[in-house]
Amino acid sequence: MNHSPAQPVVGLLSPLVPGEWLAAHGAALRCLPAAASPALVAGRCAQAVGQAVAAAAAQVDLAVMVTTCDQQRRAAEEAGERLFLFNLPRTWRSPAAFALYRAELDRLAWAIMAQGGQAPQPDGLAQTMRHFEACRQQALAHDQAGHGAALGALMAAREGRLPPPPQPVQGLARAGVLLLADCLGEGDRWLPELIEEVGARIAVDASGWGRRTLPRRYDRRRLSDPATAVDELVDAWFADLPEIGRRPNDALFRRLPGWIGPEVAVVVVALQPWCDTWRAELPRLAAACPRPLVAIELGDAQARAAARTRLEAVLERCHD
Repeated sequence: MNHSPAQPVVGLLSPLVPGEWLAAHGAALRCLPAAASPALVAGRCAQAVGQAVAAAAAQVDLAVMVTTCDQQRRAAEEAGERLFLFNLPRTWRSPAAFALYRAELDRLAWAIMAQGGQAPQPDGLAQTMRHFEACRQQALAHDQAGHGAALGALMAAREGRLPPPPQPVQGLARAGVLLLADCLGEGDRWLPELIEEVGARIAVDASGWGRRTLPRRYDRRRLSDPATAVDELVDAWFADLPEIGRRPNDALFRRLPGWIGPEVAVVVVALQPWCDTWRAELPRLAAACPRPLVAIELGDAQARAAARTRLEAVLERCHD
């Protein structure tokens, strides 16, 4: 979507906020991956700290952080005045949780309009939802175009930009990896690079900024009525959110089999330092995966050396 210079620029620190809601209220979007932390601090989540650093440094009118844990709430206190903290309910099976989520969307809309945005026209939200869905569908066609191209296409789609058609690539004979992770930040780029270095490729990126957090397809019948368009947005983004920290987190395990196609030989789970969310679910993930699973600790140079050894070992077993 083309952006006017008068539009407020909103930075997304999390993929869990529906970009079409922000765009329908007049915002120009920018994805803000977590900045690289200068050093690991015991007891502090590197990702949450990196999000706060990214928010403080970004040239945006408003940065949106989503609370999925206490670490992010703490980090939000360090992110500056331009931060909007979106309270995501941890549970999702009660009417109260849906009401809270809808109230947070409304609160965010008011914050955008206070920065110069505007309320959408009667059919404006539905039109924006259709556009963003078209962007996401074209981005998913880049899955086999290499990790950098595929992730770049998804980032463009999250900002409401239509990615170019994918180009054919070589090298698909290498072992395919399903990457399961929270959002990888600037300091985590070494992991996709390492997967390439050891002779594999990321066939399916199910990290936070990858395909895992994309909503289901919209019901076009509900989009035809402005009164039900926002209900469809809430259902698509909140009712079926595949976040591992939700209670219950059934949606993640329902989607998992669809990501493990014949092109996937290994499942890699990336673990953030000082975070137990994915670590606690490793036994259940291993039981649900019909492929070898390897857990990789993100962090310093020592963690990278250990990751190389583990990846090379599991890939060698796959080739045997």
